[in-house]
Amino acid sequence: TESLKDTYERVVPYYEKNILPLVNKNIIIAAHGNSIRSLCKYLFKIDNSQISRLEIPTGNPLTLNFQNEKLVNAKYLDKERAKNLLVF
Repeated sequence: TESLKDTYERVVPYYEKNILPLVNKNIIIAAHGNSIRSLCKYLFKIDNSQISRLEIPTGNPLTLNFQNEKLVNAKYLDKERAKNLLVF
């Protein structure tokens, strides 16, 4: 029963403390539903009015590339099953 707002407030500090320092290495993040949605909201700077349009395909890993702890590129491994992150 955790809301997206509650999840965001839990996930983002965890990401900043535990994951962000590792982004220059190869790491895997696996999570469920609102956890991934919250992290994407933060990383892609999705505002509250657009977050409901976020599409996260099941079973298609999204690779993220960082430079100096800043996200510079994102792409799905399976291009045929890739979806736009925001559906309009």
